[in-house]
Amino acid sequence: MAGQPDAAEAIRAAVRTIRATFVPDPRIAVFEARILGDERPDVTVETTLPEAGLAFARLLEDEGLDADLHLRLLPDPLLQPRGEALVRAAVAPVYRRPTVHSTLLSQYPLGHRLTLLGERGRFWRVRGEDGHIGWVHFGYLLRGELEWALGWERAEGRDPLVSLGAELEDEDGVFARLPWGARVLQETPGRVVLPDGRSGRVASGELIAADRLRDRFPPRGESVVRTARRWLGVPYLWGGVTG
Repeated sequence: MAGQPDAAEAIRAAVRTIRATFVPDPRIAVFEARILGDERPDVTVETTLPEAGLAFARLLEDEGLDADLHLRLLPDPLLQPRGEALVRAAVAPVYRRPTVHSTLLSQYPLGHRLTLLGERGRFWRVRGEDGHIGWVHFGYLLRGELEWALGWERAEGRDPLVSLGAELEDEDGVFARLPWGARVLQETPGRVVLPDGRSGRVASGELIAADRLRDRFPPRGESVVRTARRWLGVPYLWGGVTG
């Protein structure tokens, strides 16, 4: 089939085969191919799965498909050493594609750590702590090295707190409304610090110690129902995790 005009379409079919085998859910893994040209296409593959890239190369060889193949394994090594990020906004929307007009896949609340996989324009492709992958506009994130991000998670001498819906204030009034699941660090009793270094007092709502979450929300049916009742009447948002 090498040199034939339909080589590009045959390669697209091979891409679909590999994607169906290795990436049934694009929210948890990446296998994308850019195909340029027809007779001997230039094929650039980005994937989070080395085994998928190797299987694709073998499939092209087995099918006798002639192409200039370039495999790029994600995370992109060019992003190192600053390959981690923390959510700096109240909520960071996660999109299927690098545009705000794309489908909303999920949200990550303030203080959550993300691994940067790649970039396109003003968007980062990220993997969250839950393993889900999507695109986040760079304005929602603080970028840094792994130790810096882990230092935030470990709290390093401070107490990590989780919001159950809280407002923070400074001398000028309320400056932050924290959704459920937002993470901050306790600076002093009643005062917390955000990932970007801003700090404030708890004006209203509730923050609890991260290590008390399981006690507060035990994995039992009656506890789940009791929590769910607090959300009655909240509008549904596809991909949303906050109210």
